Amino acid sequence: MSEFIAGAWPTMQIQEVRFMLPVQAYQFPADHHAFYEARIYRSVVGRFNELAEALSERPLAAGATRIGLWTCESPQPNEVCELIAYRSFEDRLKDHSQSPQQQAWLDSFGHDFLNGYSTLMLPIGISPVK
Repeated sequence: MSEFIAGAWPTMQIQEVRFMLPVQAYQFPADHHAFYEARIYRSVVGRFNELAEALSERPLAAGATRIGLWTCESPQPNEVCELIAYRSFEDRLKDHSQSPQQQAWLDSFGHDFLNGYSTLMLPIGISPVK
């Protein structure tokens, strides 16, 4: 912990704490990825498990790797968190909801999705995901 804090502290801008349960095992990218996105989705009350299951099957663009998917227990129990790795910002731009596959997914599962937000990230030197 002291090694992590010493390396991370200079880069911290804000800190949020969530208690989460994994929906799927970690999947680290096989090759170098330089860009990451943390997405937090809010589900309709009581539908977070259904949303998490649907997200685990949501198609991603080529060049994207879903590192992990979690349901939140606290502070918001109706949230699902997702971490995605991209090789570049251009790959992130290709991963949008306008593709036919993602639009079909949204048509099927959008009723469980209330709102969401994302944070774009670059790894720091001590990060296990590079």
